[in-house]
Amino acid sequence: MKPAGEWNHIEVRCAGSQIDVTLNGDKVNHIDLAAFTEPQKRPDGTSHKFDIAYNKHPRTGYIGLQDHGSDCWFKNIKLRPLN
Repeated sequence: MKPAGEWNHIEVRCAGSQIDVTLNGDKVNHIDLAAFTEPQKRPDGTSHKFDIAYNKHPRTGYIGLQDHGSDCWFKNIKLRPLN
């Protein structure tokens, strides 16, 4: 993350069940939703709080932006189809 007052750049790429997240040029996350076959359990067997298996989540729908209680701004949001 950049210091307060500077803009971060995030790229989220969704292709089928795979999601990749790049923050300021560094890949920070890769997940394959198809591997999450049980509610409240990650592929490695550890637990999480969600009661629906991620592989059952819809692949289409709305895009939501959120923060976790702090001031947050978004700008220059672009959606592009994958080739």
